[in-house]
Amino acid sequence: MIVYKYVSLTALRGIIESHRIGFTWPIDFNDPFDQPRVLRSAYPRGMNTLFDTYVTGEEMARNADTTWGQCAVASFTRTYDNGLMWSHYADGHRGAVIEIDADVAKLTSRGLLIPVQFGSVIYMKRPNRDTYENRKRIAEIGDQRFDIENYELLQRLFLSKANLVGI
Repeated sequence: MIVYKYVSLTALRGIIESHRIGFTWPIDFNDPFDQPRVLRSAYPRGMNTLFDTYVTGEEMARNADTTWGQCAVASFTRTYDNGLMWSHYADGHRGAVIEIDADVAKLTSRGLLIPVQFGSVIYMKRPNRDTYENRKRIAEIGDQRFDIENYELLQRLFLSKANLVGI
């Protein structure tokens, strides 16, 4: 499977020199709606922890935001000639697009949270909002193995994008 990554010339130099592709922190995404969000109302008002300490729902949500902010993402596409991608991710058409054999790069490995062959984006009418239940399920899944049983949940959390055109 072939995938593509649009990059600036600076990023391309770094990739060539290091033989590595960088990951992006969600806080650095160019589209703020792509950042995972915590739906505050989905958290319980508060609860006692294992050590009898009371934690509010807001504290739980802030902790979840912090944890989510520690995730890094590498984004790829299946097209090399998309003008919008060139504009947004290849430094306004001044960058480059890299062709990657996903099998050789081990991007199809089931050891990844979401292997590239399962990485199709879902466009939604509204921005996706994360919930306490979903985060709890992801924590139970673990962070380094893909399981088809969890595919729908992973899509909703990581592969949904708001289609805000005409809204």
